[in-house]
This record gives sequence, structure tokens and C-alpha cells, in this order.
Amino acid sequence: MGVFLDHYITDTVRINCYAIDKFFVEVHYDPEHNVITDVTAFKSGPNLDKYSNLGAGNWDKGDFFLMILMLVVVLLFAITVR
Repeated sequence: MGVFLDHYITDTVRINCYAIDKFFVEVHYDPEHNVITDVTAFKSGPNLDKYSNLGAGNWDKGDFFLMILMLVVVLLFAITVR
């Protein structure tokens, strides 16, 4: 069974992304003609990247601080578990 993850919309097409087992599926829909125009399966790469906002231009100081804080917590946990 597939799980809806996200959608990607342009002027000419609407794309829904689903997760099925260990891969992803995009269903391309043409709203003008009311038809599915393409179905694409993939595991990673550019097809998946367009659903992520983790690009370098989207990082701000708060995100950077949070990542550093998470790294410090993980390192401290690793040290204390020994």
C-alpha cells in the first residue's frame, strides 16, 4: 500500500509523490485534459530532491544552530554511554 507524501505543482502538470515499500512513485497529472500522463518510480536523486527544502539556500542561522546542538547532544550521549 502506498502512502501519499507530497505534491509538486507547475503551470502545466501536477505531480503527487507516494512512498511504496522502499521506493517512491510520482504520478503526473494533466489537469487541463484530466488524465494521468506519466508514472515514475525511483529510490533517490533529483526526482526526490524537488520535495525537499534542505537546499543550501534554505538554511538559516536557527537551522545551523539546531544542527550543531543536535551533534553536541549525540556526542555527549555517546561519551556517557561508554
